[in-house]
Amino acid sequence: MDIVIDHHYKDPKTLAKFALVCKEWAITARFHLWRTVTLGEHGRFGLEDFLRFTIDRPHIGFLVRDVKVQFHLTEQPPDIDVMGTILRLLKSLPEVESLLMDRMYFTPHHSRAHDVMNHEAVSRKMKYVRLSRCRFETIEPLEQLCRTFPGIHDLDILRCLVDQPDPLLQADTTLLPCLTRLSLMTFNQTQFMTWITQSLCLSKLTNLKIWMLEGHLQTWLPRAPLVLGPSLQSVHFVNSAYTPCETPVIELFCYSHQLPTVWKQFLVHLDLSHAVSLKSLIVETRADDPPASIDHIFQTILRKVASPHIEEVLLRLDTAAFIHKLVLTEIDWSGVDNILDGPNFKNLKKLTFNLGTLKFAFGKDRVQLLDALWRENVLKEFHKTASRGVEVVYVYGNLKTR
Repeated sequence: MDIVIDHHYKDPKTLAKFALVCKEWAITARFHLWRTVTLGEHGRFGLEDFLRFTIDRPHIGFLVRDVKVQFHLTEQPPDIDVMGTILRLLKSLPEVESLLMDRMYFTPHHSRAHDVMNHEAVSRKMKYVRLSRCRFETIEPLEQLCRTFPGIHDLDILRCLVDQPDPLLQADTTLLPCLTRLSLMTFNQTQFMTWITQSLCLSKLTNLKIWMLEGHLQTWLPRAPLVLGPSLQSVHFVNSAYTPCETPVIELFCYSHQLPTVWKQFLVHLDLSHAVSLKSLIVETRADDPPASIDHIFQTILRKVASPHIEEVLLRLDTAAFIHKLVLTEIDWSGVDNILDGPNFKNLKKLTFNLGTLKFAFGKDRVQLLDALWRENVLKEFHKTASRGVEVVYVYGNLKTR
């Protein structure tokens, strides 16, 4: 019967009925019912309500593996100490493995991790933390979260903002010693990058993904080098024009033609000299930018991140179907070929182009046209790279990197 119950793990109504049959069925059903808990304005419980619930029913806390917390981000700070409440809640969830927080406003006034919990009682199984559309008055709540869960392997900081001009606390580069994957897309990258370079331990980092958003030009200039270690295997850069329509505290003024310059300034501070295990480089941009801008971004990143250890390069154009013809015919692909033919890519084995839109969205005629454009305008430009035995291919579809 356990197999039948497991089959309905995504159906809470059916699981609830199973739980009422007998004690044995209830044990299996509860494991699925409480595995993922969504809290906040759109969740099953409020944040403080679920904290009281788990205190009264401690056996439920042992069943929770994934926690999602979501609020409606406003310009006014919350009435409660959000991070302190979350840390107290996580103390009652000893088996929790992932934490996702969306549209949260964090203030530092009472968020003292050593005051609200005993670190020994906190789950050591926490591996993944994702912060999305969050605002921090200072970086301190984020630092406290990292100190509370030192075993985090996977950290996403996406579309977040920190108000503090200089977020530096004590620079010790000891936080998150087990961190292997980091994704960063923020509206004031300098503050977060400064904190990362000064506080996080990046010696075991294997995958790095960075978005470059259109925003205030000066917010992208790192204050310290980002030194990556010998464990790094993959680097993924995304050139984006995301507009935060749901985040009222941010205004963006930078245009896409400025982004190649911003990339160049940023990459100067990226130290890959120790990344001897780097095998994969992914560069992603929008094809509705001017072809010259796309060409500049591709060539700028390839030159700056060039490494003889790289075995695979993926270039992605995220765009609508009607743009592809213009992009494929007007970009200087021969310049990219010259870079890849150099000694810094001597071990390159595969070059992939991803056109970013599902193949079936084009229709049969459009696919045939794009196939012809690919052969006539792109593939022939990579004769130097192809002559070395490098596999040159192109694909459609969304890029999966997780």
